[in-house]
Amino acid sequence: MMAAIWHASEDGSIERFEPRANPEHDCVEPLVWGIDDDHVAAYWFPRECPRATFWGTRETNDDDVERFCRR
Repeated sequence: MMAAIWHASEDGSIERFEPRANPEHDCVEPLVWGIDDDHVAAYWFPRECPRATFWGTRETNDDDVERFCRR
């Protein structure tokens, strides 16, 4: 199976993600940040919203699934 790398932005006008430096970050090297399929659900918009993500495991019981995965 082929893995995907996601680049997400609130700015819908971006046609191509280009590396850029972030002066507020410890690493000043120009970068494009990416996230994999398993974790892209944790990257929500708008950025100011509270975030919570739930990943079930073998130990996750049905009550937890119902409580956290309701749609």
